[in-house]
Amino acid sequence: MSYRDEMKLEIEKLLEQIPPHEKQIDRVIRRVYARALEESKRTGSSIESMTYEILEGIENGLSSSPELIEETLQRASLLIADLLHHSAKEDIAKKERKIALAKAALLQTVEAERQHLMESLDAFRAYAQEHQYREFQKSLHVTSSTIMQYVLKLAGEIMYNHEQAK
Repeated sequence: MSYRDEMKLEIEKLLEQIPPHEKQIDRVIRRVYARALEESKRTGSSIESMTYEILEGIENGLSSSPELIEETLQRASLLIADLLHHSAKEDIAKKERKIALAKAALLQTVEAERQHLMESLDAFRAYAQEHQYREFQKSLHVTSSTIMQYVLKLAGEIMYNHEQAK
């Protein structure tokens, strides 16, 4: 059943009650639109056409009470805007959580790589000392400086990318 038909039938049922209650109609609009919005996001179908279809369903459902159509459409537009806003906030919050987790994982990786560089320097020093390679030992200050530059570059890239993402 299309959203248009579902909305029409639900509203017609509510109109059988005298007087029809605005809050009940609003609940139906919220429920049907929320489900349609989730389906639209899941399938990639047009939110515009789905919204239009629901508005047609509201109008068709109120055809026996034309005096209620515009007032209900006005309320529906506010309800729909509220649902869209709420949905957008939730989606953005989910993406922000994913970004935060990805940043934490990236920082862990950078720290692990930094640690690898430092451990290799320690191994160079230990090896040079243990085997008494004096020239090798003397050259390690250059290697140490190079490794520190690599570490600073990694840290700088992380900070730069972190600032860009804000």
